[in-house]
Amino acid sequence: MDSTENNNNVYSNYSKIDGKSSKDIENDKFTMKKNDNLHCKICEKDNSFSSTYCKFCGNDLNEIVTLNEAKGKLKFKEVIKNDLAYLNLKNIILTSGLAVIMLLLVAIGFKFMISNQFKQISNSINLVHILLGLNLGTVNVSTSTMMGSSSVSAKFGLLLSVILPIVAMIISNFIFMKKPKKDSKSNLIDSIGVGIVYGGFLGILCIFTNVRANPHDLFQYGYSLGFSYKFLSLFINGFIIGFLSTYFIGLRKEHIEKNIYLGIFRQAFKIIFLGYILIFILLGMLSISNSNYLMELGLSSYIGKLGLGVVLTQLSIYVWSFANLIPVNIGVYKLSVIDAGGTYLMGDSKLIFCAMVALSALILLIAGCKLKSKYKKEGIKSVLTLAISYSIFMGILSMFTTIQLTTYSSSTYMGFSLITTLIISFIYSFIMSFVGYKLNTFTN
Repeated sequence: MDSTENNNNVYSNYSKIDGKSSKDIENDKFTMKKNDNLHCKICEKDNSFSSTYCKFCGNDLNEIVTLNEAKGKLKFKEVIKNDLAYLNLKNIILTSGLAVIMLLLVAIGFKFMISNQFKQISNSINLVHILLGLNLGTVNVSTSTMMGSSSVSAKFGLLLSVILPIVAMIISNFIFMKKPKKDSKSNLIDSIGVGIVYGGFLGILCIFTNVRANPHDLFQYGYSLGFSYKFLSLFINGFIIGFLSTYFIGLRKEHIEKNIYLGIFRQAFKIIFLGYILIFILLGMLSISNSNYLMELGLSSYIGKLGLGVVLTQLSIYVWSFANLIPVNIGVYKLSVIDAGGTYLMGDSKLIFCAMVALSALILLIAGCKLKSKYKKEGIKSVLTLAISYSIFMGILSMFTTIQLTTYSSSTYMGFSLITTLIISFIYSFIMSFVGYKLNTFTN
């Protein structure tokens, strides 16, 4: 009797060649495979992709296949099909659409303010233009007068402005995405879907709402005005707003506990949020007692126009970035840790900004200590994940807080560079959190 006959002998419990169980030999030929068909063959009802058994009749949705079939790699179409099973397209469209509608309602109030203060241009600006402006899109403006013409490229990255789209998106999520996600993958797919659809809505509105200068206005009123938003700028902003808002709303505690990357991702967001709030409070207290640093930065004139609260809301982001060793431009001035000694700031102001650097270092050191306590088994990978997540969030902040006016003859810039931010924030957060990770000697 040869080995094949030996192994296939139904009356033999063990192989005479290697002593392996005949039952195991037979089982090696088959395995369980996830059934891509979500339609139950018994009760003929549909189930979610993550279901193993039919939630209506209890039928097993898996199927037994040979190993050769199971080991075959999924084709690209099959991968896409599996991922689309997580997608709730109807709710995604409704979520994005409701956010747009709510922002249009908010735009009515802004339209009223513009009509009272800027009557000459109020007729050229409609509610959709204001909506796009709230999403911080880059706008190109062209003007013509009897004396000549000019053009301006502007981006007004006021943090207070982007809060409104985020609030609208959060409310929409609570209405249409209120059903808990069974796993982190379904939340990720829905978040990407909302980001793409919301960004697409803004891009489409951008295309159909461009205002072109009318030459007849030049002779009738003495001027003409034309402006258009940049499609790519609005699509990227819309995607980020839609994705992050939906993703954080859909995160569940059990998802975070199962996936360390989600936990560290959220921790990076908490670090930046905590640092921003602390600096905002400190600057607020300092401004009440001594606002000399505002005059040294050339921001005093903005306080009368915008108010102290609005100025500090924006300035706190710039100071937090400076505290992370990122060079920051504020008007014609530049703040950088490298040349802090030769800067125009007075001695007291220099001490204030140095204290902010110490604050950011302390927060990241504590974060590193927590990493070792919670993710000790992951080792250096947890620190690397934190640094990557941290740099991504700081990069997003640089995109949404840049204020830039560019003409043929001059350029005004306030904010911090995206590429520089990604590089420096990654290196800085990695070093500081790694030191904190190593300093934690209380974790066994």
